[in-house]
Amino acid sequence: MTFVQELCKKKQYKADTMHYACHLVDRYLAYVIREKLYDDTPNLYHLAAVSCLIAAKLEEPVSPSFNRLMAIIPSIERRRMSK
Repeated sequence: MTFVQELCKKKQYKADTMHYACHLVDRYLAYVIREKLYDDTPNLYHLAAVSCLIAAKLEEPVSPSFNRLMAIIPSIERRRMSK
């Protein structure tokens, strides 16, 4: 299970939200590869969290909470992430 799927499942987001978040991750990674930005490759936990927030903002009836999403992320990654 990917981290995007895990976040969406724990937050009980709709399937459409999860698909949209995965689509955002795919598009961004394709852009990084196409533009040869290999030195600037993103932390995948950060990318998944941001993608889930954007997708939830567009698809979910209740606005997502960054702080609640941060509580789900593993503590080692949470230390390197800030609002």
